[in-house]
Amino acid sequence: MEKTTYDRQALKADIVHIGLGAFHRGHQAVYTDLCNESMEQRWGIFGINMFGSAELVDELNARECLFSVVEKSATSTTCRQVRSMAGALHTPASGIQAAIDKLAEPQVKIVSADHH
Repeated sequence: MEKTTYDRQALKADIVHIGLGAFHRGHQAVYTDLCNESMEQRWGIFGINMFGSAELVDELNARECLFSVVEKSATSTTCRQVRSMAGALHTPASGIQAAIDKLAEPQVKIVSADHH
């Protein structure tokens, strides 16, 4: 399994992403992870799941927000551990105020969202 080696302990929620779908996890989170490996400044992603399952958020948090992505091409298959997530919450369980509070944190530089 491929994985980056930067220090995750320094990650903060610089990016808050609304929606934790497979597209986000397979693209934005992967690219952020790869950039963190090669850049001096590390960016963490905090996911807010407003409409999906609480199970996804619970599983991510139980695994310290580490997950794997499998990349397939015509000639190879690569499994990559993604390490850019700094946390996640499920608004139906945590309440909308928890999401608003996270969005208002001073270190947040980018808010992104899945389309619905």
